[in-house]
Amino acid sequence: MTAWRQSNSSMIKVLRNRNFLLLWSAQGVSQIAQNMLNYLVIVLVEQLTGSSTQTSLAILSFIVPGVLFASVAGVVVDHSNKRTVLLATTLLRVLATLGYFVYLLHGQWSVGYLVLIIDLVTFLRTCVNQFFWPAENSAVPLLVEREHFFAVNALIGISTNVFNVFGFIILGPFLLKLFGLQVVLWTIAGLYVAAAGVLALTPRKEFAVRENGLSLQLGAKLLPQAVKAWRTMSRELRESWDLILRDRPITIAIVYSSIVQALALMIGTLAPGFVTRVLELSPEDAIVIIFPAGLGMLLGFFGVGPLSKRLGPQRLVNASMVLTGVSMLGLGAVRLLQGLPDLPRLEMLNLGHPVLLAAVLWCFLLGLSNSFIIVPTQTLLQDRTPEEAYGRIFANRLLIANIAAIGPILLTGAMADLVGIPQALAAVGILTLFIALFGLSYLRSPGPAGRTGG
Repeated sequence: MTAWRQSNSSMIKVLRNRNFLLLWSAQGVSQIAQNMLNYLVIVLVEQLTGSSTQTSLAILSFIVPGVLFASVAGVVVDHSNKRTVLLATTLLRVLATLGYFVYLLHGQWSVGYLVLIIDLVTFLRTCVNQFFWPAENSAVPLLVEREHFFAVNALIGISTNVFNVFGFIILGPFLLKLFGLQVVLWTIAGLYVAAAGVLALTPRKEFAVRENGLSLQLGAKLLPQAVKAWRTMSRELRESWDLILRDRPITIAIVYSSIVQALALMIGTLAPGFVTRVLELSPEDAIVIIFPAGLGMLLGFFGVGPLSKRLGPQRLVNASMVLTGVSMLGLGAVRLLQGLPDLPRLEMLNLGHPVLLAAVLWCFLLGLSNSFIIVPTQTLLQDRTPEEAYGRIFANRLLIANIAAIGPILLTGAMADLVGIPQALAAVGILTLFIALFGLSYLRSPGPAGRTGG
């Protein structure tokens, strides 16, 4: 059987898994709500302040809770029934959504107070997310057989991008423009309630790994229990980091997936300036580079299975990191083509100039390499991590990704203004290539053997 047919067979079996379909449906609905809310927060802060710095601080409120609480949340998730955590956090996000109604009820307050409230509600909502995300990632390998991990990660990768685009770029702006803030907030709350309803249909026993060792027993002394729980949490945090550092494929998988997330944020920061200052187009023409990147990601998710079977997951990930670095360098160098004549056959598509055509091709390759990194790294983590450590490993990956994302949000815009967008892209491309070469060397050098998938 060919790799393509094996991949299709796995996908069909995954789609026949009722419990996974329920989890996947709830994930999709909540992702749409989440991205609508993220869009809304950015728009509200921009409308109130007109300040890029304040917008950056609002985006940081999405990330900082992950740095503070992700590791602890992972331990709690490992000791809890995943369904219970998912249901509780989804309902808490309904309450957090209602917190934004303060903006409507007290619009006469000063801008400073309103922005502070928006950032605080966003911070609390993201704190809740630190428990939801590792529980969601941990639940998937509990419901799906090991041989179908790759297919399910490709499926989740495709759907995640669709849901992100639908929530952040289509549904959020559309509803806000036509119906206003109040309708958008009620829609988001309704979507979270619907996601909780779908999760309630899943059987609780399918999401349990082991008994909760951190729960407090009524009637017993609370202080000794709290001390015991703290010691258990501290020990298991050390164990999870030891596993990450000891198992080199896990280390590289976490580092690479974190870098991809940071690069995505950096490109999102530079995209408007790249379109206007480098491609000399209008800001609304950003779709010219966003669409090919999205198309590359979509096609990549369909092709990652056969390529991974042919090359092996680790070789594919390393090659894709190199492609990512080269693509960033290519984007930084597109201005070198400015002196070349237009291509007549492509003028009707507004892609006649070599600079624009090169930017489209490099963005397409960036999207493609993104898919070739996300799916194999997720599969490696699921395959090499013991069931009882899923929550901690995925939470620590989230922690590293959040730390890696803070720098791009704070520094990328300033770096582009200081030295220019092409130079900033080229510098990031060179850094990415160095990281890829380090990853190749790190995996080849002798070290302790990690857990292998069965």
